[in-house]
Amino acid sequence: MLLAKRSFDFFSVAYISACIYFLPGFFDYTLTPRTYNTSLRYQVDIHNEVYLIMIILLSTIWIGAFFFDRSLRNKARNRIYKIEGSQYSAVIATVIAVLGFFLTLSTTGGALFSPDKHAMMEEINRFYKVWYVGASVGSVLSFTQKKWKLFVICIFLIGFDVFIGQRESLATVMISIITITLFSKGKVRLLLKHWKVSLIGLFCGTFVFVYKYLYKAIKRFDLEYVMDSLTSWDFYVRTISESEPFTTQHILNEVVRQDFTVEMSHLADVIYQFIIFSSQLGAETTTFNDLFQPALFPDARAGMAHNFWAQMWSSGGWLLLITSLLIFILIISIGSYFIYIADPTLKAGLTLFMAYLSFYIHRTDLMWFTTVSKRVILLFLFCLLVSIVFYELVVKSKKPNI
Repeated sequence: MLLAKRSFDFFSVAYISACIYFLPGFFDYTLTPRTYNTSLRYQVDIHNEVYLIMIILLSTIWIGAFFFDRSLRNKARNRIYKIEGSQYSAVIATVIAVLGFFLTLSTTGGALFSPDKHAMMEEINRFYKVWYVGASVGSVLSFTQKKWKLFVICIFLIGFDVFIGQRESLATVMISIITITLFSKGKVRLLLKHWKVSLIGLFCGTFVFVYKYLYKAIKRFDLEYVMDSLTSWDFYVRTISESEPFTTQHILNEVVRQDFTVEMSHLADVIYQFIIFSSQLGAETTTFNDLFQPALFPDARAGMAHNFWAQMWSSGGWLLLITSLLIFILIISIGSYFIYIADPTLKAGLTLFMAYLSFYIHRTDLMWFTTVSKRVILLFLFCLLVSIVFYELVVKSKKPNI
């Protein structure tokens, strides 16, 4: 992925993401979550079958990229799809993000500035989702459309999102922009030809890891703690060796080790995500976390997020896991095929959606991924539609007929 002469695409993102989220496989342990009884986290040896799952996932992504480069990539070039009137979508997304930001500030009071993330999350409402999704869509749209003033506004909004302790929007926007930038370089040996961009990507990834351990001190304005941490080598080692993947893969490790299984029926709840405001209409959904955490980690102090591959293995064993992996590779292939699209607006929407899929698949479940994808897709399509309508009714109508 780094030394072969190939274009940087969503196979590249998926492989790098798998390496990051399978970090426990390189260290040979996972970490237990903190409990109500203790803040200590204990190392647990990785089950052999979990190693096999990791190896199969990494190998399948690599094989998928290999065959894509030799069969579909040449056919994918010069995809010329352009939508007339889409150039105003970045403006619309930015306006939506700014409105969401100020409405969030006005309705949550000082909760956003609380170092207690649990207390903050209890106060966060739908306006926050409008803010961070709008800023994410607006950032990538303004980047591809080269509207730098809008880009600065959206990056500021994402920066504030990072300040309050959330990293999802920053990570997906960084992945999207780096993917678009590196893809534009064509077929190159990435580590040799564009090692500077690779270093920037490494720095950005390190920042996401490090910030999780600093945001509470930053919100308290405890600059002494921040400086002491940043100048300590042990701090950086800890941010990697005790990072989120070690807890995320502990879910998979315990699901396999304890042979924890669930009914496949809970997967059908994802259909409710295709209905807008389904929860307000009375739909009751079940996430994988609702099933595994009370059974496997009843004493965990906080929520443990999700693990898609653990969900698939627990729901349908090896057959469902392999089937899901093949579907994942198929979608990655489709995304890598259409990344050649010429229209900057469509490229931005595709890349942001694929950033969620190709990078975050390892730490989510089907319900969470569908929910977040729905927000991104709906807001993007709304901005695109309003832009086209504005262009047709206002801009185009004023052009003189020749």
